[in-house]
Amino acid sequence: MCVHVLWRSLVEGVWGETVIVYVHVIWRSLVEGVWGETVIVYVHVIWRSLVEGVWGETVIVYVHVLWRSLVEGVWGETVIVYVHVIWRSLVEGVWGETVIVYVHVIWRSLVEGVWGEAVNMSVHVLWRSLLEGVWGEAVNMSVHVLWRSLLKGVWGEAVNMSVHVLWRSLLEGVWGEAVNMSVHVLWRSLLEGVWGETVNMCVHVLWRSV
Repeated sequence: MCVHVLWRSLVEGVWGETVIVYVHVIWRSLVEGVWGETVIVYVHVIWRSLVEGVWGETVIVYVHVLWRSLVEGVWGETVIVYVHVIWRSLVEGVWGETVIVYVHVIWRSLVEGVWGEAVNMSVHVLWRSLLEGVWGEAVNMSVHVLWRSLLKGVWGEAVNMSVHVLWRSLLEGVWGEAVNMSVHVLWRSLLEGVWGETVNMCVHVLWRSV
């Protein structure tokens, strides 16, 4: 029945029944733990949104997938959602959903220590900020990166973020983030004896003063 209804909706454009199917399939997956059909529904919903521009159902799917990942620890489907959301934001400029995904990714990384997705998201945020000048998300991500580096000693992302901050300050004259990063770098160098970044920062400060 699910296949038949989905086929009708795709070929004939009859969508009233699909909503009932979506609710039924999601209810089954939540209550009974039968997930095979939800994968088909996910593919169908994402296909509709990409090809036909019908996004209302994708919001329901996003909430459902994120709920599954947080409560049940099933992350395979979230990867598909991440790719879909990032694709939408980059290609179509629809950013509302990415905010939800950012919160989800940062929550995962802070609470569960799963950082692979945060790296991908950082690349996405930096790309947006550099090409499009949307900096609000970069600020949130910077706070997240600094928190990670200070508490857990993971510095790889902080180095990349430092390069990004310096690049912004040099080319665009946006210094607020550079000040925060300077405090962070000095804190590291004083407490931990890591001086490589302070040298770069000193060169940057001297360049500004000259």
